[in-house]
Amino acid sequence: MAISRVLFAGVHVLIGAAAASSVIALGVLFGTAFAANMNLGRWEVALALSALGVLTFGVVAAVLTAPGVKSLEVTAARALLDVTVPDTRNPREWATRLQGLWWALSAMALGCVALTALLIGLPTGVGLFLPADRVGSSGILTDFGAAVRAAAGIAAVIFALAVFVGVAFLERRLAPVMLAPTAADRLDELRAANTELTWRTRLAHDLHDSIGHTLTAMTVQAQAAKAVSLEPNRHLDAIEELGRDALAQLDSTLGRMTGTGDGASTHGQGLEEIRSMVGLAGAVLSETGETPQDLAQPTVAAAVEVTREALTNALRHGDGRVSVELRHGDTLEIVIRNRIAEPAMSPGRGMGLTTMRARVARADGVLVVGEKDGWWTVQVRFPMERS
Repeated sequence: MAISRVLFAGVHVLIGAAAASSVIALGVLFGTAFAANMNLGRWEVALALSALGVLTFGVVAAVLTAPGVKSLEVTAARALLDVTVPDTRNPREWATRLQGLWWALSAMALGCVALTALLIGLPTGVGLFLPADRVGSSGILTDFGAAVRAAAGIAAVIFALAVFVGVAFLERRLAPVMLAPTAADRLDELRAANTELTWRTRLAHDLHDSIGHTLTAMTVQAQAAKAVSLEPNRHLDAIEELGRDALAQLDSTLGRMTGTGDGASTHGQGLEEIRSMVGLAGAVLSETGETPQDLAQPTVAAAVEVTREALTNALRHGDGRVSVELRHGDTLEIVIRNRIAEPAMSPGRGMGLTTMRARVARADGVLVVGEKDGWWTVQVRFPMERS
């Protein structure tokens, strides 16, 4: 890590240490107030201290599971640890609150480790640099020479700083994992992406039906005028050429709007969109075979929509374990599997499956869905038609 990153991460570590110190101080305060007014035996003291520990943890847990705590932790992790952590979409969900609690406790524990290393290592290192006759009989290594004491002092300081930097590096590694989106967050993101794509698709269809049909009519009229004209007319040729170019540009623009343009670039964009959705859903992706470069537009569009619908159902009805396979060969095959968390609810019911079947059928594909041993599988196969 760069020096500035280490410094900012160190601030995050010290914040965790300060929070842990506050919790410890709260426990000590409870214990002191309790012991000052009670005259108890050994076992009664042990029982009372256990109860105070539970009370302290309960107070801390109640604070750290409040809505919005994880959002603050995400902001702190981005600013101080320089990590990429998505926004929290459901701050009131208990899964989100528990994530915030575990991360706070982890940060406090790691902060205590770093702070302890500093409080022990730095004073020890400084004390070893002082002459043995100044520290008295309570000093460390007083029977050794100045060179040995200086070397030990340097080692103590280096060890303390190494522990501190190591804790900062560990927090940077843990933050993206422990603050990752929950299943509800991923489902909301997929829904938002689906809503945006639906709006863009509807807008593209409206533009195609209005401007596209007008341009087509204009081009056909120019061709008809050329057919009945007795002499070549360069103006009609220009109108026809401009109309064709405008239609091609319109199709290209609408394809980029919906992510379903034609040609090789479309297939690449479609696969990238599938990979992006898989990552967004927290699923495991595997690919086999050589990726083709020129699949037909209906195939790419159907593949994207089926994957989106299947992943949405997997997050809604599954337990979070989702795998996606992309198989390239004589056919394009996509297999989405998820463990069913709610057996009473069939993921295959409703309009989602009907829509998928219709979309796959329009692309001359085959869709197979079913449940086996608690796993729901969506398997779709498309022919390798070239664009």
